[in-house]
Amino acid sequence: MAFTLHVGVSVFGKKDNIELTFPARPSLPELVHRVQSVFTHETNAPFNIDQIRIYDEVLGRWVDLVREDQLHGFAQLYAFQPDTPQNCDSRGLLPAPRPVGGQVGYSTSQSP
Repeated sequence: MAFTLHVGVSVFGKKDNIELTFPARPSLPELVHRVQSVFTHETNAPFNIDQIRIYDEVLGRWVDLVREDQLHGFAQLYAFQPDTPQNCDSRGLLPAPRPVGGQVGYSTSQSP
């Protein structure tokens, strides 16, 4: 049975949210590998994960993802990259999840 997760990130100062489907609940290493692979491919730049948080609907807040059993179908996750000048997380709401490979248009250049 398919297992779908939503993963939010901030890439080059822009929020993004993707929908990832796995054949079953992934292990944490499988999840990290898949997210890193997808965003490395989509941004044409290395994408490393420092931490993943999951939105806990019961508590109404983000908590650290530390165990696979925290994952449930269609859970909203947020993957943080290590803090660098190029990878600072932007504030704001996450957009609706999109399928992997959808049009995003990442750019490292700043708009005027």
